[in-house]
Amino acid sequence: FDQGSDLDNYVKPIQDALARHGVFGETEYVGSTMKGDERVDHVDIRRKRVGSTDEAGVLAEVWALHS
Repeated sequence: FDQGSDLDNYVKPIQDALARHGVFGETEYVGSTMKGDERVDHVDIRRKRVGSTDEAGVLAEVWALHS
């Protein structure tokens, strides 16, 4: 475990993976490097210390909010 890692370093790879699978839809702006994740309005990330690699993991919930 690298408990010294910055928590925010985990967000972008998760967003990139979701974008690759089309979760965010098409990129809104032509030429944008954002890959559709410019539509993300809220991110909540928390760290929980675990005692073993068996307990380690990631839970990502994606909600589509319609106005």
